[in-house]
Amino acid sequence: SHPQATIPAWFRCFGALISLNHLIVEPDLDDLVASAWIDAEVTEPRTKKAQEALVNALFQTYAKLRQFQKLFEEVLSVICRPAAEDLRFPVLSAGIRAKLCEHLLELPPNQILDILYLMLEKCQASIIPDVRGDSDMALKLKSMSSLLHTVLFNMRSLDDSTPLPVVRRTQSLLETMQSGIIQALLDLLKDCQAEDTELELWVEKTGDSVLLLACTWVATDTLFGLNCSRYVSPLGKAALTVADSTVNVSDFSAVLPGFDAQYWEKITKLLSCSCSGSKYCIEWLMLQKMKRMLRYSSCQTEALCQTMQHAAAFILHSGKSCMTEVEPEPWDGNAGAINSSTYPTAHWHLVISNLPVLIPFLSMNDTLGVADVLLKTLLVNQMQAASSDADSSLITVGKVSKDFLHSPLLPEIRLLHSSFISHIVQHCASVLYPVIQNVASQPLRQLSAEGIPWYTSAFSSCVANQMPEDEASMCWTVMEEVAQNILSLVKVRSFVTLEEEHIKMLLDLLEIISILNLDSLFPMDHARLFLSLLSLTVNTRANVACSEASSLKLLATCFHLLARLQTGRHVTSSFKVLHASDALEAVLTSMFVACQTFASALTTALWEEFLHGIQVFLEHHLHVVLERRLSVKLNMEKFTSFLATCQPHAAHSELTKHWNAAADQLLLVALSALCDVLALHVQKPSGNWKSSETLLILLKQAVLQTGTTIKIFLKNSTKGQPLAVAFIPCVTTLLKADSSCTQSVCLVTGEDEQTNPQESSRHQQLSHSDLYQRFYTQILRELDLAGGSIQFLSSALHFLAVFCSMPELLPAQETSVDVFHSVKKLLSGPEITLQVIQSIEMQLAELVAQLVKNCTHDNFCAILRMVLGGLDICNAWEQNIKQVMSAVILVKLLLGCPLSGEKEKAFWLSSPQLITALVMQAKEASQEHAVIPTLLVLILETAAVLLRQGEGILSNPHHVTLVFSILLTVPLDHLKTEDYYSIFLGIHEVLFSILQCHPKVMLKAAPSFLCSFHKLVVSVMHEGRQKGDGGMTDELGVILKCAQLVERMYSYIAAKTEELTVLSSFIVGQYVTELQKVTLHPAVKKHLTEGIYQILDLCIERDVKFLNASLPMGVREVLKELYSDYTHYHKTLKLGDEKYTA
Repeated sequence: SHPQATIPAWFRCFGALISLNHLIVEPDLDDLVASAWIDAEVTEPRTKKAQEALVNALFQTYAKLRQFQKLFEEVLSVICRPAAEDLRFPVLSAGIRAKLCEHLLELPPNQILDILYLMLEKCQASIIPDVRGDSDMALKLKSMSSLLHTVLFNMRSLDDSTPLPVVRRTQSLLETMQSGIIQALLDLLKDCQAEDTELELWVEKTGDSVLLLACTWVATDTLFGLNCSRYVSPLGKAALTVADSTVNVSDFSAVLPGFDAQYWEKITKLLSCSCSGSKYCIEWLMLQKMKRMLRYSSCQTEALCQTMQHAAAFILHSGKSCMTEVEPEPWDGNAGAINSSTYPTAHWHLVISNLPVLIPFLSMNDTLGVADVLLKTLLVNQMQAASSDADSSLITVGKVSKDFLHSPLLPEIRLLHSSFISHIVQHCASVLYPVIQNVASQPLRQLSAEGIPWYTSAFSSCVANQMPEDEASMCWTVMEEVAQNILSLVKVRSFVTLEEEHIKMLLDLLEIISILNLDSLFPMDHARLFLSLLSLTVNTRANVACSEASSLKLLATCFHLLARLQTGRHVTSSFKVLHASDALEAVLTSMFVACQTFASALTTALWEEFLHGIQVFLEHHLHVVLERRLSVKLNMEKFTSFLATCQPHAAHSELTKHWNAAADQLLLVALSALCDVLALHVQKPSGNWKSSETLLILLKQAVLQTGTTIKIFLKNSTKGQPLAVAFIPCVTTLLKADSSCTQSVCLVTGEDEQTNPQESSRHQQLSHSDLYQRFYTQILRELDLAGGSIQFLSSALHFLAVFCSMPELLPAQETSVDVFHSVKKLLSGPEITLQVIQSIEMQLAELVAQLVKNCTHDNFCAILRMVLGGLDICNAWEQNIKQVMSAVILVKLLLGCPLSGEKEKAFWLSSPQLITALVMQAKEASQEHAVIPTLLVLILETAAVLLRQGEGILSNPHHVTLVFSILLTVPLDHLKTEDYYSIFLGIHEVLFSILQCHPKVMLKAAPSFLCSFHKLVVSVMHEGRQKGDGGMTDELGVILKCAQLVERMYSYIAAKTEELTVLSSFIVGQYVTELQKVTLHPAVKKHLTEGIYQILDLCIERDVKFLNASLPMGVREVLKELYSDYTHYHKTLKLGDEKYTA
């Protein structure tokens, strides 16, 4: 009697009453439906969620009671009441509609048909007779039609398994709907006229309702006809003749019988004047008409094609005027909820989702219009993305466009794809217009100039399956001119100056390009996009007032896209208009000049991203030249010569005045890219001896040039300053290339190392050994100063791994032990955290593997002694945790190395000492809460790897059982969520390693194994207990993952059927004893229950009787319920599976 629809608790109270007993609220069910659903104005998200939960509780309750019709009687009676406000609220919000749809799929068809008949009766008896001139009745009709549409659209479809009475009853329903509702409403509208281009409210709402019902009728009739052979459509006979006759565009008699063309023309003209649901429904009917004509046409006659073209153009143009809105409202996907605000979104969704049907019949101009709207909506979507907080389930224009861009459909529509690329180029050019004086001479303007048949050629190709030669030739000629223009602008240092807002707009366009599947570009589009990106890169410069970050971001993005283009299917098309060496020369010349503005950005992440982007582009471009054999000698020699002239010490260098530290790094990146590509191709077997010799000569030149350049830069660098991070990968690449060069000399010249050892030794001398050794010494010295710099550490460790793979390079009186000691010292540093170690783990493993591989047996023993020294318990007592942690990490890394012979024997002879040391360190670490998430996790991971690697080697079972001491001492309470999961996973992995790799030990120490595992079960039960109605949280997600691990371990234990059958009852007894103490969260309980069911499979009847006799009363009840569910749900299913298992 006192509704409080603005308070969430009010809805929750009624939800609780319904769950307690629905009879409490049933006497006032109509008032509840009215105040909590139909007439409730709910806007606040929390209140809306509570309302949806209450309405869902009503649906769920009356669905279970098989009284859904009774609930809908009350709903319809409330809808038919006089409105409480002037304007009715929508009956079905997105959330309530989703809940209703879920229940409709579960209801029997006869119950749904009862509800539908009830709606039709209400419409015929209470609404249609009084709807003329009555706005309130028209709004009731709108609500009723929306509800009818939702029910019909979301019920289960008829099929060949549907009982015949249900099929006949459905046919009768649709006939009644067509003749008694749709026809009656259309008859009301045929004499109405629009006044001053605006409809009366009752006409507009009645039109929306009748066209929605018409669309629903057509779609349902089509679906039933396709899925059910016993369903007879009223359109069956008419559909066979419609395709062979000329049909008026506005004539929908092909999809909805009973009305002629003039009738439909009048209705269409009346209801098309406003952007509302009627307009959308007319478009939908037109689309259904097109689909039906295509389905039943035996051949495509000229009249049919003309009709289809008119229909496609009508659908597209119908909403063209409304697509100018900058920010149309999102749409929930419900055709019954479309209004003037959501119509643009619904129209665009209809067009894009049905493009495969529409596009063959659209003119070139219409297709260009679609591409234009597609790009504009994507740009608007990007601007709104950062500030948008809309519901993710709603449909927006931007989402529709973005999804279409991600789909594989766009590349299949060649004209649309090509025109979309053209619009991107045009937008890029338009961004530059305000800042360009001579617009016509700019490359981007030339690539988007009018009069060039970019679209015509694509359109002709779509129609005739081939491109006219003269049009194609014209396009390629223009692109060749553009390429030369780009080069000439670089030579004269003519750059377009960009402001901050221009860079932002260009970045938005580049982000759209990055979404495209660049591998699907056609040759001409590929070349044009390549030239556009190249021009943006080399012919533009950011204003000095712009931030370095935005300028670097623009360049890095351009290089990323240029690199991706080099992996495309039609990559050679860009080489038709521009030589590879010319493109690379233009890029580097432009970037060397740009480097003078980046002097203060050399330590930023964006600078590293920029260097990485240009390096990847250079490597990909050079790879294409070598793999496709595109004038290899000419291009590579020219590029190598250009790099020689770029050095600041070069006699004729034009870039000396622009040189700085940024240019140093850029030149090194270019040289290392050249070395890397040449080294890779020199190592590839080639049947052409001359080609291999040419590449080897080029590689030698590149190695000498790179080494000389690095020496000069290191000589000129400030003494005492640490190495620039960018130098380290360059030296590593040089070392690899130098090694490849010396190894390939014998292969190319045909010399054999065994027959001519002196000559071979001379050839295998590295070109810059002194450089590598000095660099090695400096790297070892700077490792201690690196702190937590992940980038420096990963580069330095990778260099050391490559250097140590050539033991002859190690300075005199230095061994692998010295390098290993430096690594241990690094890992013991105060700034080396667990996150840093995880980031450089791959490089560490690579280095340690090389050290172990190339060291002697004595050196390996020294390494083992060093590790065992770090695990000394005195370090823990002296609070020297970093020493212990570094030793544990090194043990884990050693376990990942391939060991053989004496080294393998030495390692496993020391394994008992390692296990004992790990156990003692774990006991000490368990008492220090601060080191539990770090050191203890590392010990568990190392112990698990040690047990797995020791399968069949650890012969003494005592050494394995020692590990249980670790598991039993590890604490699992008072931990952060992420730390809890790490430790839980570590214990699980150790148990799994024992179970899988040491089954005999596990059987002998079964009590310890089960006690350790039971510790996990108790912990996950305690953490996973029911804690109110909080929903899914991050903490619960972690507990669910732990519960899955427990379920998995139960399945592993159950797999050992023969060995553990005796202990199965003990495991079940432990489980139910703990289960009786807590109330588990349903999701957690599901996983644990599935796991314990697998153990119950091992229990025989005697075990169950034993448990019933020995367990206390309360626990016995829990066991009884568990075993009952097991018998009902799991055992029956298992027996069924076994019955049908071959």
